[in-house]
Amino acid sequence: MACMTKKCLRLGLLNARSLNTGKDELFIAVLNHKPDILAINETWLKSGEEALAPVLPKYRFLHKPRLGKKGGGVGFYVKEGIKTKLQRHPTSALEQMWLEVQLPGSTLALGTAYRPESVGLMESLDALSESMNLMASCELTCILGDFNIDMSNTQSNKSKEILQFCQQHSLEQLIKEPTRITDNSQTILDLVMTNMNSKCKKVEVIHNHSLSDHALVVVDFDIKKPKLGKQFKLHRALHNINLNQFADNLRLIPWEYIHTLDTVDEMQNDVLELKPTTETEVEKILYTIKTKAAGHDSLNIEMIKMTLDVTLPVITSILNKSIETCTFPSCWKKALIKPIPKKTCVSELKDLRPISILPVLSKILEKIVLDQVLKYLENKDIIPKYQSGFRRGHGTETALLHVTDDLTEASDMGMSSIMVLLDYSRAFDCLDPGLLLKKLKIYGFSENTCRWFRDFLTNRQQMVVTDDKHGNKNFSSLVTLQRGVPQGSILSPILFSIFTADLPKHIQHCNYHLYADDTQLYYSFDSKNTHMAIKKINDDLNSILLWSQNNSLVLNPLKSQYLVLGTKKQIKSALDNDIQIKMNDVILQQVSSARNLGLILDGEQKFVEYTNNRIKTAFYKLKTLYQIRPYIREELRTLLCDSLVLSQFIYCSSTFGPRINSYTERAIQRVQNACIPYCFNVPKRECITPYLNRKGILNMRARRELHYACTVHRVIWNKKPEYLFEKLHWVKDISSRSLRSHIQNLLITPTHSSRRYRGCFKFAAASIWNDLPPPLRKKMSTESFKAKYSSALLRRQIAAENLKHAHWKSFHLREFFA
Repeated sequence: MACMTKKCLRLGLLNARSLNTGKDELFIAVLNHKPDILAINETWLKSGEEALAPVLPKYRFLHKPRLGKKGGGVGFYVKEGIKTKLQRHPTSALEQMWLEVQLPGSTLALGTAYRPESVGLMESLDALSESMNLMASCELTCILGDFNIDMSNTQSNKSKEILQFCQQHSLEQLIKEPTRITDNSQTILDLVMTNMNSKCKKVEVIHNHSLSDHALVVVDFDIKKPKLGKQFKLHRALHNINLNQFADNLRLIPWEYIHTLDTVDEMQNDVLELKPTTETEVEKILYTIKTKAAGHDSLNIEMIKMTLDVTLPVITSILNKSIETCTFPSCWKKALIKPIPKKTCVSELKDLRPISILPVLSKILEKIVLDQVLKYLENKDIIPKYQSGFRRGHGTETALLHVTDDLTEASDMGMSSIMVLLDYSRAFDCLDPGLLLKKLKIYGFSENTCRWFRDFLTNRQQMVVTDDKHGNKNFSSLVTLQRGVPQGSILSPILFSIFTADLPKHIQHCNYHLYADDTQLYYSFDSKNTHMAIKKINDDLNSILLWSQNNSLVLNPLKSQYLVLGTKKQIKSALDNDIQIKMNDVILQQVSSARNLGLILDGEQKFVEYTNNRIKTAFYKLKTLYQIRPYIREELRTLLCDSLVLSQFIYCSSTFGPRINSYTERAIQRVQNACIPYCFNVPKRECITPYLNRKGILNMRARRELHYACTVHRVIWNKKPEYLFEKLHWVKDISSRSLRSHIQNLLITPTHSSRRYRGCFKFAAASIWNDLPPPLRKKMSTESFKAKYSSALLRRQIAAENLKHAHWKSFHLREFFA
């Protein structure tokens, strides 16, 4: 008969495959099985990241990270009342940690060990033996660990070596059933080796793939545990501190941030505590709301603005009461869902795009909270460097500039690249609010702030509204949402970014870039090493898949795609190998081009398909506009052409502009040339360029150059995004000579091997910055810079036309006098 947990010593073992994931499942598992000590393998926590480990009530966490490389790491969760002493052991490639456990009448040498596959088994057993010898004074011994050896095959040479080791040290391996089960295999990897086999009363192997792909192993020993007495003891083992590591950790703390805080209380409490707002701030936010949509309360922003003389103090009071009481108004949790058809003929649900409309006043409260959250995240550097979604100074264009710059640079170095575009199914709707709140707490959100967000996320409702042919509105019944963050909320995107902030820690080989739930993974390689590159990409994909499963997100392999990028020769060289990019044994679809953050990216990065689609759409819209031309004035015709037709060629022009060929450039200019007769009364066969100059309109090439220059100006003076700013290098930083001031303010134009490299941000940004007139390289607002540089470009355009006309006239005069 198995002994009761209260009377037995219960030890547990879990290969966690990252403590950053599956935190709720770990909490539940410990609550259900109540181990006195739980050994953890593969924590995947770096030095100094112990605070990111799940906090288990009445347990303390001990940890030893892997040195130098990602992954690995071992540790223990020790229950209150169990007296342990951390023991030193010789340094080795085997990852291990040892405790001396004080039991009534005896002591236990308890060790946990993890052997990476790169470490030899014999080397690991030598290290283990040496550690055991140092703890020979303990009567009892137990080793909990994963040696990456399948003990179900006892006839293999490595299994025999482990069994022989146990025999030599009077140990017995207790686990007899598989601890890791996949679709293709069943293996015993997680081991319990002990000399307490005669006292073993029960062995449990509990499989829970939401927790880990390894089973939780729990073993009961008929050994008395210490009684939990009431005592309070404070002890700081200062003599055990590694002073060098302590000094390194001190330097990692952003002490300079303390000087920017306003009050003494803020300096002491470096956590996010939501603060009340002011009438001035509320009014300012009100006037930034552009949407005129009304929520279920039928109030829109214009109606609220009309009442501000009376209601502003009341609205401010309501918002502050929400923050003070850590509650979100229930009536603001109701959303109207309006289905918008994606195409003319709607035959199924997927042909509709649901738009969520929230009450206007809720948007004001969310904006107040959002501003405080963003400031805190920025100061604490919580959001990953390569997450560009919904951050100041970041955007889809900066993300694409970074990725295409890396890919082009790799191609210039003779390497091919593979990019994987991952697809998450309904990512915002799948987010687990409970797990999100735990992450907020880990990242330093105060208890009150977490309470506010808990109330904000829970008990939300929605109903569908449609209009019939008579203009009447039809409403469905209210439905309560069980998961996800609210659609249409301005807080939801940043909450999703916080929720996924730990994802990059699971990417070991590839480069990556995130934009909210849009995830792109890419890896560059010599075509001779294609098979090794594929293995590394697949390893990262499986790690991301596991992270997604542990975080309740649905990664869809069937909708994920990959491209091979480089020159035509580099692409062919890579494709000559058998490329199989897989995720969960599903082979991903290889495509020659794919939509990425609104831009169609092709293997050679020439953007022909994208620009052709834009040109086709532009001419269609211009043709439609001709139907109303007789009824509108010249100013409105110009505005419509700019906003509906030509604006399509500005989005992401910093990315595709420097890479398009002369034929594509001329085709884009042809669209603007067609707009001029629509906007102005231009006689037939009249040259278009004089009208551009006369009306002060920049041609399409100059527009792209202006847009690029504004992007570079923002990056340089705001130093954001960091991943673009750090690509730029100044002449003054590499020269030891005293340079003239105007030369010091120049960027280094990088050397390169191919012409295609000129499309790189590093090259194009340096070229355009260095060509600016010196006064424009001084610090000023982006609006001022844009106005001044636009005037300079227009003067250049007029001068070029005059010069061309002078040459033409001179040519004809020479012909006449000849």
